[in-house]
Amino acid sequence: MLHEKEAKKVAEAAKAAKKERKKAEKAAVRDAQKKINPQEMFLSETDKYSKFDDKVWNFVSVVVIYNLCSILVILATVFT
Repeated sequence: MLHEKEAKKVAEAAKAAKKERKKAEKAAVRDAQKKINPQEMFLSETDKYSKFDDKVWNFVSVVVIYNLCSILVILATVFT
């Protein structure tokens, strides 16, 4: 009977230690994630998000600049 109680206490202590270890690991992961630069946060997760492509960004910026210039030309012809 005494042996069973001691075994139960040891098992409970091991369970509590395992729980604390998991809690510490989660805290360590959380702290590591806080140190990641927000601009680089999703670059490593290529399975979830498409990889950033400089060519696409350059194309989009050229299209936006072209449209802004077109609007400025139209406004200049209207108001002159």
